[in-house]
Amino acid sequence: MRNSLLISLLMSLIITSCVQKEKSLQIKQVKELNFQDITYSNTPQKLSEFIESISYIQLSEDPLIPDLEKVNLVIDDKAIYIDTQEQVLKYTPNGDFMQPLFKLGPGPEEVSFKLGKAIFNLEKEFVAIRSYSSDQYKLFSLNGDLLGASQQYFGEEKRRKQIVGYDGNNEIYCWDYVLPEYGTEFNIDGSVFCYVRDMSTNQTILQLPNFHDDIKATYKGKIAVNGNWPIMYGKQDSLHWIKPANVDTIYQTTDFSSITPWYVIHKKNTAADYKFIIHAAVGDISRSEISSPKEDIYYVLPLKSGILFSYWGKETQEPCYGYCPANGKANQYSDVPFENDIDNYLNEVSFQHLSNCYVKNDYLYMLVDAFLFFEESSSSPFKTLTPDSNPVILKFKLK
Repeated sequence: MRNSLLISLLMSLIITSCVQKEKSLQIKQVKELNFQDITYSNTPQKLSEFIESISYIQLSEDPLIPDLEKVNLVIDDKAIYIDTQEQVLKYTPNGDFMQPLFKLGPGPEEVSFKLGKAIFNLEKEFVAIRSYSSDQYKLFSLNGDLLGASQQYFGEEKRRKQIVGYDGNNEIYCWDYVLPEYGTEFNIDGSVFCYVRDMSTNQTILQLPNFHDDIKATYKGKIAVNGNWPIMYGKQDSLHWIKPANVDTIYQTTDFSSITPWYVIHKKNTAADYKFIIHAAVGDISRSEISSPKEDIYYVLPLKSGILFSYWGKETQEPCYGYCPANGKANQYSDVPFENDIDNYLNEVSFQHLSNCYVKNDYLYMLVDAFLFFEESSSSPFKTLTPDSNPVILKFKLK
């Protein structure tokens, strides 16, 4: 189902007031992203398309930060938090190590084994951690004190709750799918993409409905979803953005009184549409479609000027990347890093860990390996940096 149908459905729902029960959904200044002519290219895009300047933050040499594939950044005015696969490390804004946020171990005030990303509530100054063998999220203060635990994340029919974000008293969460019986008609996204709960009253105050939940496929005993399923989520100052993994709209909200479309992506005709994705997710596609998968957008990072994105095409076995300006065209995706035409430190910048970036106060933060500054045509911004040093934080000033 194409995006034009999505917009018409939204408008129809607004006019007839057939929207979510808790809050109204209203359209405000939707920005268009044209992917209809996108092609693969081995010519790098330039950082100056969306970046004004770059500064760098050197991190303490100890503790050693592991491989960056599963390392996330969170920034506030007081500290830098580096969320690794095992731990959350706290640093000063200048990059000096302060402390880990919890202890690893089997004790009641410890985390036996950290599962997934840490979920930060910067307003209430705590972080939620899923610990192996526990059916709750353990809550730690940003100073490392155990505060307690969240409500259980198993719901009716053994549905699993996934907390994806916080905003003060508000909790943003999704329900995982429950496997149906073989041969059952099934929409893996369900009728609602995500919910917002007021933790002080335990009331649901907002829902993002799935306007395509009438599209169903026959469950064939297999599940294959985007690694970012069910939703992609981020917070940029007071703005929260949400993109359901299988649809072409990025939504935004600032106060959870309503949620509105921010960007609408118009894919090329040969790319995977919603119907195909829902059928492919449960194995309800032909052998020819399995052997020749359709290209699609894998992850997005929306900015005020446009979006950075990762893209699965047919030319490579790995995700490619690109940038599309707001109300403009995405001309290319590429596995070639962006050319750094801003300064002389890094010759090129790869966004292969795009989902691990963080945006705050019109700056984009990302981690890069130290050895990249010692490759040909690059140079180090710090005298004490070595190829074996901890990663460096790049701080991009956004246009």
